[in-house]
Amino acid sequence: MNRPYISGFTLLELIVAMGVAAILLAISVPNFQTIFNSNRVVTVANDYMTALNYARSQAVKGGAITTICMSNNGSACTGSSGWSNGWIVWSDLNSNGVMDTGELMQSHGPI
Repeated sequence: MNRPYISGFTLLELIVAMGVAAILLAISVPNFQTIFNSNRVVTVANDYMTALNYARSQAVKGGAITTICMSNNGSACTGSSGWSNGWIVWSDLNSNGVMDTGELMQSHGPI
């Protein structure tokens, strides 16, 4: 009697494969969390450097005093709010030392 060749997995092979996958997943998940957290830190640092470079380029291009300051509402400087609450970039076009309407150039929300 010649039986046809049947391909597939046995239940034991499937359980062993799932066990190996579970062990590999348990090892890799904490490493992924570390990578995600470090990527978040790098992203915020890059956003801040982008804001600094933008303020610098606008100051050179426009010839006006350009300021980057802490802001928790995205529309006014709040000196004690901390950088983690966000920041704004504004250019003092009329040289009065106060941010007036139309001088806000860029806003970054909380981290």
